[in-house]
Amino acid sequence: MANLRIALILLLFLPLSAWARGRVKVGWVDTADPSNVRVVLSAVNRKTMAPVNLSDFEYLRVDAVPLDNGQPQEGQELTLEFQNQGSIGPTTGKFVLSGKSQVPLFVVFVAAMHGYVSRSMESAIREGLGKAVKPFRQDTKVGLLLYGDRIRLLMNTKGSLHFVDVNEDGRLLAELRNHKVKVQDCFVAPKALKSLRRHRFHTIGMFPKLWGIHESLVAEAKKRGHYPMDTYLFQKKQELFAQGAIEAAARLIMALAPSHSERVIIVLSDGRDGYLDAQTVFAAQSATRCQKQGDIRKALQCLSRAIAKKAVPRYQARVRYLKRLIPFLQALNLRVFVVSYPHSHSLEEQLLSALAEKTGGTFRSGRNADRKTFINLITQTTTEIAQEAVITIDKTLQTGKWYAFFAAAQRQASKKEMTSRHAYLAFVAPRPFIVIRLFNRLEGFMCAKVGNNWGPPLTWVVLVLAILLIYVFIASIIKLIKALKNIGKAKKLQKAARAKLKRKGR
Repeated sequence: MANLRIALILLLFLPLSAWARGRVKVGWVDTADPSNVRVVLSAVNRKTMAPVNLSDFEYLRVDAVPLDNGQPQEGQELTLEFQNQGSIGPTTGKFVLSGKSQVPLFVVFVAAMHGYVSRSMESAIREGLGKAVKPFRQDTKVGLLLYGDRIRLLMNTKGSLHFVDVNEDGRLLAELRNHKVKVQDCFVAPKALKSLRRHRFHTIGMFPKLWGIHESLVAEAKKRGHYPMDTYLFQKKQELFAQGAIEAAARLIMALAPSHSERVIIVLSDGRDGYLDAQTVFAAQSATRCQKQGDIRKALQCLSRAIAKKAVPRYQARVRYLKRLIPFLQALNLRVFVVSYPHSHSLEEQLLSALAEKTGGTFRSGRNADRKTFINLITQTTTEIAQEAVITIDKTLQTGKWYAFFAAAQRQASKKEMTSRHAYLAFVAPRPFIVIRLFNRLEGFMCAKVGNNWGPPLTWVVLVLAILLIYVFIASIIKLIKALKNIGKAKKLQKAARAKLKRKGR
């Protein structure tokens, strides 16, 4: 047990760079039902990041360790071992490949289509999407979001595919709240994306909205002739569906995907957010002061320092936003897989890598990739998802506790055991009483019908009216029972009076 404790502590505190080198990965744990916990595993080659089929491993082990104040509890860990996909104990379970699993899979592709995306890159993305969906099951639900100045969603209207601005006129938000949008309107079959190879994804604007952080350089950009193409949204002061593309993907899945489904976002991006020519603006603002240095080398050094100093707050704002976004995605059991564009900046890749690793996904860098390699990276990502294994634990987990899950595997031809490089932490929440579950369902129904502002108060109004009706019904039943008893007593008195009269008559 001491060795297990040491191993767990090491796994919990390994840095992100070590996560990327792991062979076997615990990508997602579904603890909604403590008696039917599902653990999703995947495996990748640590050098090439190519996916590895888990059926190729002869031996597989999954450990579930309960934590008390962050420390593993001795003697209470669960260990599942599989030999050639068959459970050999000590805790029994089931091993099913994702391709044969009954768990619904919802995938949303998020692709950057801003002004700096070349036409050849846009063509490569279309080709990559067509090839990437081949490993998916036919019942997989696939969505597509393109972002530039606007966030566009691929929608299916009577069999016709077209893109819709998710924030335009607040239409999508209103229709989702009124349940007018169905799953098949926003999610298509994998084969439908293959037909998009014949259509162009038009690039839009100089203000990409990956994160959707407020841009402070709009006035300077307008002086350079760059105008945001979504200004009309702020003029109308309407409620937006989402500020950024990843937020839009998360909200779309949250609204349409069932809670027991596997939820995945695949981001194809260079990580840029906000005004694309921000560095040029910073250089122009500091050029006059740096020219006074006289020497060209000193002037360039001055300019470089000035640009870096002004760029730091923008980068820090993205880091702060990411710290808020990751817990939101984790709470929704949403995993993010990322493939970066060729020539992406290393700082932007660091943010994308953190997003993927922290949510249980995988980051693949395409910074030095050519067209063929970039398309192959997209296919590797979808293949990794399609080749995952779903482990079901037969034993019920303790509710109200945190668990750390990690895995190990061994190939047939190798005696070396390959372990996961990080522990996946999951909380097993106690199931609420049936009354609370019914109230939550009622509140969700009312919010969907009348919105989040009027939904909660109307829920209480309906609940109070229902209690009053139940009270009136019970009071009426009690009065009826009392009336029936009184009638019975009256009949007995009548019988007694008649019997008395008969005795007197004799």
